[in-house]
Amino acid sequence: MSSRDRLFKSSIANSASLIVRIIQQLLLVTILVTVWPAQLYGEWLVVSAIPIFLSLADFGFVLAGSNELSRRATSENKKSVVDFYSTYSVYFQRWSLLIATLLAGFAFILPIKEWMSLEVMSATEVSTVFLLLSLSALISQNSLTLVAGLRSKGKTHYGLWIRVLLALLQTALAFILVWVFKASPVSLAAGMLLLTLGGYWFEWLVLKRLGLCQIRKLYQPLNNEISMKPYLFSGLEMMLIPLAQAIILQGSIILIAKALDPIAVVIFATHRTFARLGSSVVKVFANPLLSEAGLLQSYEDRPELTKIVTILSRVTFWLALLMVGGFILLGSWIYTLWTQGNISFDKDLLLILLAGVVAESLWQIVTVVRMGSNRHRPVAWGYLIFAVLGLIIAGLLVIDYGILGVALGVTLIDIAMMILAIWSLKGVVDITIREFVWGLAKPPIKEINQLLQKALKRGSNNAN
Repeated sequence: MSSRDRLFKSSIANSASLIVRIIQQLLLVTILVTVWPAQLYGEWLVVSAIPIFLSLADFGFVLAGSNELSRRATSENKKSVVDFYSTYSVYFQRWSLLIATLLAGFAFILPIKEWMSLEVMSATEVSTVFLLLSLSALISQNSLTLVAGLRSKGKTHYGLWIRVLLALLQTALAFILVWVFKASPVSLAAGMLLLTLGGYWFEWLVLKRLGLCQIRKLYQPLNNEISMKPYLFSGLEMMLIPLAQAIILQGSIILIAKALDPIAVVIFATHRTFARLGSSVVKVFANPLLSEAGLLQSYEDRPELTKIVTILSRVTFWLALLMVGGFILLGSWIYTLWTQGNISFDKDLLLILLAGVVAESLWQIVTVVRMGSNRHRPVAWGYLIFAVLGLIIAGLLVIDYGILGVALGVTLIDIAMMILAIWSLKGVVDITIREFVWGLAKPPIKEINQLLQKALKRGSNNAN
């Protein structure tokens, strides 16, 4: 299968995954703000923001190891792939078990309720939700090693389709528990944990049927000939990108909760979720490209990678512009319908956040190529520095401008990253900055038409 065919299949699966996740986010907000009081929903957002930082618990090791696994799958024998995968998986499982043990021991000791200034949820509820969501986050992180195995088999789209199914089940569960049975945050968190476990098991089963399975148990000695240190050190820098994302997304929530109140958290979070529907367009192409970049690392692949990056950058940029235009025209009506009128609409807040979406469409593609080929140092450090500075600016502006000040600080981060990504193009593709920028000005009508024709042709072939 060619790189374009793999990329096309992954893009289709990723599109479905993102569409379902968008639907999930929209429906969850509608369900929770309709059944729960706004104050309780705000506190749920604050508590659930903390476990997200556990997605950094691998220190970038999972993605760095995934890149190496893909390299071995294309250039070495099956034994090398299986040995590396087994060692790689067990290392992270042991690390996750240690973190889970620490969480179980300290979740009910740490004064999380007091730290976050929460009022509606009891201390026991806060600690229980924190522990359950944290365990879900750890299991999700471990499932990424399974995705790495699927990637090495050229079956990234399998993992994406499993995530589609999981998102649908999570949404249905939230509806049943909260809408039908008026369940508490504790019950919802427990249900999400059980579904996450089920998703992990199903992904493991699929990978096993494809012929890749962990040959060593958690307690067995590992192959000392395979050192994980190079991937840990490489991953430490790769971790800077998700760390920056956590600082921006969860840091802004915690900042607003401390500086303002849970109601302000709800207003900001819902507007951000609404605006980031546009950035989902970027991820339709960015996520599959991350997998493909690991398979296009030779000098002979450079022209192919250059063409893919330039085309996808144009497509994501123009699609983001179209999405933003739609939000400007219909945003107020859609938002009010979505939140059932329970949360006030702020046009200025949405416009500021949408500016960040357009900027993000110009830096995501270049950045994921660097991450997929372990050449992420400049953008990783840049993103972290911009995130810290942006959050500091947001902290200063929130005093006088409230959530608008936080939105401005967050948007400045995406603008700075856009400049850095375009400036660092030379190390990724064979194209000048001027050619890249001028190329963005041309609407990708031909490219989108080709993608549609290919999708229709594949659908016709499948029907026959």
